[in-house]
Amino acid sequence: MLENFITYPQALALKELGYDEPCFGRFMKESNDLLIAHTEKYFMSGIDRKEFFTQAPLKSQVFKWFRDEHGIWVTFEYDDCDCVEADICW
Repeated sequence: MLENFITYPQALALKELGYDEPCFGRFMKESNDLLIAHTEKYFMSGIDRKEFFTQAPLKSQVFKWFRDEHGIWVTFEYDDCDCVEADICW
């Protein structure tokens, strides 16, 4: 499941771009550890503790955000090539 989340450096870059959407996970800033599915309990006390965490969105959330906020679409293509010679597909 961890492969569905972006990496810590990617999360920092997204934060600089203005990403601030609700996420299932957060990275702890001191250790870069990924914490999953408990994010709201840190904010329910009325104290904003965002300085201790960086949002850790799923990759699908990031693709949707780029699409909705910036009009950038990401597509994936599948190439069913059975190339044997030098592993080159033309």
